[in-house]
Amino acid sequence: MQIYTSGKVFFILFFLIVWISAAVAFAGNTYVVDDFTGKDIILSAPDMMSAETVDSNLLLSFDCSENTRRIVHIPIEYDADGQKVRVTISKADHIPYMGKLEVTNNRDPIRSTFEHNYLVYQKNAPEFSLYNRHYDSLSLYFKCREAQPGITGQVQIDKIEIIPKTFLDDRDFAYILAELLLFVFILPGFLIYTLFWRDGQKTHILALLTPISIAFFLFLYALFLVNQLGPSLPNEWLMLTCYVICNVSLMYLLFKNQKLGSLRTNLHLVRFEILAVFLVMLAVTAVVTENLSLPLLTFTYNELRNLTYGAFGAHDPVFQFVNGIAIYYDEPFSKYYENYKLMYGVQDRGMIVGVLYAMMRGIGNPIHQVIANSYGYYTLFGAMLNVLVILPILALHKYFFAGKERPLLTVFLLSASAFVVTNYYITWFKLAGAGLVISGIVLLLIEKKSTMQWLLTGIIWGLATNFHPSLALTYPVVTLWFLFRMFKARECNFTPPILAFILLMTSFLVMNAPWTIVKSMYYPDTNKLFRQHFLASQHFSPEHGITGTIKSFAERYTLQEQLELRTKRVLESFRVEEADSLFKLTMKEKWPKVLTVWNKLEASYIAFVFTPLLFLLALSAGSKRLFPTLVWGTSATRHSADARGLFISQALTVLLILFFSFGSLSPDITWHIPMSCTMILMYLLIQKTLSMSMLGAGFAIVYAFFTYFRLFFQFF
Repeated sequence: MQIYTSGKVFFILFFLIVWISAAVAFAGNTYVVDDFTGKDIILSAPDMMSAETVDSNLLLSFDCSENTRRIVHIPIEYDADGQKVRVTISKADHIPYMGKLEVTNNRDPIRSTFEHNYLVYQKNAPEFSLYNRHYDSLSLYFKCREAQPGITGQVQIDKIEIIPKTFLDDRDFAYILAELLLFVFILPGFLIYTLFWRDGQKTHILALLTPISIAFFLFLYALFLVNQLGPSLPNEWLMLTCYVICNVSLMYLLFKNQKLGSLRTNLHLVRFEILAVFLVMLAVTAVVTENLSLPLLTFTYNELRNLTYGAFGAHDPVFQFVNGIAIYYDEPFSKYYENYKLMYGVQDRGMIVGVLYAMMRGIGNPIHQVIANSYGYYTLFGAMLNVLVILPILALHKYFFAGKERPLLTVFLLSASAFVVTNYYITWFKLAGAGLVISGIVLLLIEKKSTMQWLLTGIIWGLATNFHPSLALTYPVVTLWFLFRMFKARECNFTPPILAFILLMTSFLVMNAPWTIVKSMYYPDTNKLFRQHFLASQHFSPEHGITGTIKSFAERYTLQEQLELRTKRVLESFRVEEADSLFKLTMKEKWPKVLTVWNKLEASYIAFVFTPLLFLLALSAGSKRLFPTLVWGTSATRHSADARGLFISQALTVLLILFFSFGSLSPDITWHIPMSCTMILMYLLIQKTLSMSMLGAGFAIVYAFFTYFRLFFQFF
């Protein structure tokens, strides 16, 4: 009962904080401009934009023939002190983005002060921070979606309010919210696991906690759908009410079946693993909210370019944000995807993450709608799902490591990479899906002979491909290895492996069927991702389908041309030129520039992810030979044959992807490789380094400290 009681106290305190903060904001000093008649509006490009007053509202018009920022200076004459500005906009045609900035006395933009916000996805009035100074005008910028000659973009501003900032705008609140989101998500997983499995094994709990929690939120979505199809109740309180009722019901069932003691036992069993996840969540929140005055309200995907060291800046993190909005508000997906607004179509991604986000948004809405609707809230939700990859990785660690586990150290070492750190907060959910793939692998590892585990693994792997379809590339090789492993364990009997494979495929297809059926009815799939990465973006013809596309590709490129280019791309994946350039950079540039370039390369290419780990492994192996007295007294590994088999299967998968990919996109970019493969290979290399010798473990720890300095030196 202890975990539930502490949860209730946490919820009550959270509600009180939110409501008190709202009351403070309401009662505080405010300044309102709701009549723009006679205001001397200054425009940055008068020949490309105009301003007029319509029914006391400010109507701005923009020539969209050029896709550049247009700045508007609105006179306010106000001394701001601990306040923020809210801009109420009732119309935004062809203008998806806006922002606020500070300017010099000559009205020149101060680059470091830009704050961004969405209009096309916004359900609330955009809010921006203010400095504690006198403002003679408020500077806002607007931007057309793209260069569209002949198109006029328009924005109508109805009201500008300067209101007090509250604790909800503070960075400390973002930390509380991040931990609360994580608690809300995993709580039902713990309750359901204990209800069905009672006293669990650590490996089993770590593998199943996230999939069970996902299943719980999919059940909430089923209730959400029933409410939409039947006599509809107001959406505002529905999801929070359902969440609380379901968890109270689970607690009652645990109490009735005398399993509360088992709940405490299970929590105690994985306490350090859960602590590791919560600590990583805090660290990720610190990175995401750095240098943002309103961290939840002004964080957009634009900030990701800096947070990924310039490696990534596309629209991918927005997909599930708009999917969740469309699901929650019952809007057509075309509102956000039509006319290639996001480059891809809604059919090019899975939909489960959008469903999960819609449910979490619904839970947060009655507490504070503006926060729950913000992109910052969505980013913390995404980071929460991504950091849960730690649990199945630690399940692998429990399975393979024979010594004292030290999960906090394992997470510390595994996270010491620009690739891992950046993917903790990039919301394309490839890392979250990788966690599900690894969960399925863990289940097959711990039950060598069981066929029913294959049914459960198929369900979990089906969930994973609904997170991101690229994760399906992981399955063929590792499945063949597991089937061979079972074949040997069952004394060369073919029947169990065949049955296991049938169960795996059936459950996998069933999990993918709903979205596949919806796509076939409303969103014809053009296999865009597959064509981009493996068919050189070959044109897709609905008449001939993907088979016709493959034939056209084969006619376009001879086998010899394909072989030559594929071999060349595999060799280029070693990134020798980039490594040489980095080395030369150390000779002529200052270290901040060198470290930043190194971070970008490590976030971008798998060669820079694996090379340091292979070097550490070589050092550890060398120290084992040179200093045999520093070898561990007892073996630190177990299931060595499984470790070798798993390593080979993942390495072979990566090599096959590198070879068979074909097109303009480099195959060795970290986000083009299934992240389950990368994370498993990273863990196995680290585990091998730790287990060889004490000196090797020391090398790994020292390098990890250096890596964290390299990644975050700008904070020191």
